[in-house]
Amino acid sequence: MTVTIPSPSMPVFRRTTAHLLKLAPRLTRLTLRLANSIALVNGGRVQIAATFAGARMFVDITDLIGTCIFHFGVWEPHLSAFIQTRLKPSDVFCDVGANIGYHTLLAAPIVGASGKVVAIEASPIILQDLKRNVELNNATNIRIVAAAVADRACTLTLYHPPYANRGATTTVASRNFVPETEVQAQPLGDILSSDEKKRVRLIKIDVEGAEGPIMQNLLETIDEYSDSVEIICEMSTTDTTPGAPDANTLVKRFAEAGFRAFEIPNSYELSSYPSFKRAQGPELIRSPLTEERDVVFSRHLSTLKL
Repeated sequence: MTVTIPSPSMPVFRRTTAHLLKLAPRLTRLTLRLANSIALVNGGRVQIAATFAGARMFVDITDLIGTCIFHFGVWEPHLSAFIQTRLKPSDVFCDVGANIGYHTLLAAPIVGASGKVVAIEASPIILQDLKRNVELNNATNIRIVAAAVADRACTLTLYHPPYANRGATTTVASRNFVPETEVQAQPLGDILSSDEKKRVRLIKIDVEGAEGPIMQNLLETIDEYSDSVEIICEMSTTDTTPGAPDANTLVKRFAEAGFRAFEIPNSYELSSYPSFKRAQGPELIRSPLTEERDVVFSRHLSTLKL
């Protein structure tokens, strides 16, 4: 399905709200606060939402990700469209930092029964929501892994933000978040089976500043993966894992291994959702990264219009 905002699968009231916001996107935050207050009274904090791709999800409407899915039917629309274009039946999709399962459930019907999704989530709290959403959709081609990903087997402290965005949960202590728990971490190559590594078409990594060690380890073991593998990584430029290669160093090292780096648009402002018109394809990165970006590393991708 084409990414549209609002999703046609949403109830009429929420579609109407989203259409009205298109007329005044600057009022998005205020309007959604009011809409959430009404929804909380009528249905409570956790409600079932429908995504544009047909998944049904339990979402927390007081959380950023849950709010976007509930009111717009989509999270990260440009990235969603890209994932749709790159996956096909029988592929393997690896979702590192799967959160409540939005991208996992986007990929599962595309790769089909002969394909597989490996959803990796470190937070025990978020993990329960991920499992619940997978069960809600009766998705049998998803393997859930309760672990963090790192460059070696170790124990890491997980921190959650003091504000309503569980997607910002991280292992980077310098972000000064609230300690949640200690979690076991493994290299990605130890989590994936040999068959999964050979078949994986797309790896999505969203680990809030901890991508440096993971990406460096992935690069060092890249020969274990298919030549066609592509990696989507949310690259942070501040408050990253100490001693790990920074975003621009990783872009350079992947280039030396034959990968070109592309940027996918991704605005974290709520107002960008009612302003969304159509998905934009990735653009080749030609200058140093200075702020957080979604970056695609590919040996074969050329500039793509979605």
